[in-house]
Amino acid sequence: MATLNAAVTLPNPLVPQNSPTRNAHIAQIDPGVIYLLRTTIESNIHYESQLHGPVGAFLESIFPQRRRFMNIAQAILREVVDPEDRDDDLSNISFGSTGGEHRSRNTPGQEKNKLLPDFLTVKVVLRPPRQPRDYRIVTVVELKRNDEDQTNAETQMVAYMVRVNEIAAPNNSFRGFLVMEDHVQVYGYTGYGPNRSVEMVDEYDMFAPGNPFTRDLADIATNYWN
Repeated sequence: MATLNAAVTLPNPLVPQNSPTRNAHIAQIDPGVIYLLRTTIESNIHYESQLHGPVGAFLESIFPQRRRFMNIAQAILREVVDPEDRDDDLSNISFGSTGGEHRSRNTPGQEKNKLLPDFLTVKVVLRPPRQPRDYRIVTVVELKRNDEDQTNAETQMVAYMVRVNEIAAPNNSFRGFLVMEDHVQVYGYTGYGPNRSVEMVDEYDMFAPGNPFTRDLADIATNYWN
């Protein structure tokens, strides 16, 4: 049993498992989590922060810690340094846990253009103490309490997807989600390299027949199960 007051010991690697089917994975979500999420969204909340608890619990149910997923609230997506601006000895570079090359914190001045999506889900690869953390980005979720400012919300979501691409260059199956009350927009990539762009690939009501939001997230979780 691991305890906080014991000596730090690197756990064993994640044991491979047969990933559950989509339906089996959805079936294990606690009904209380579903109830809390739906009733909160349907209650005409006044503050976006009121969504963080119910949506966070929902994500934890789909991306469980036992499979070394981590759902990071208000995760920082730092700006990536242009290769032409790197010093030869890389002294002005900081290597991020999600794979990007960023401005070193030892560089004078204040770092700008940091983006903070509501949730960034990552797959954690445990490393020995004092080695860099290793997080693989799985999905990004942005929350809005309604769609009154949909244009700005969409611009914000595209910026998150662009930044994720700059940091981690995921494949074209990667999906990000903009949640505006019960309205969900799904974002992905098209093209490769300098020709890659962000596009909205799907749009639906969270509570529509077929359970599309839960289905999409469950598919991501089972694909990254190991």
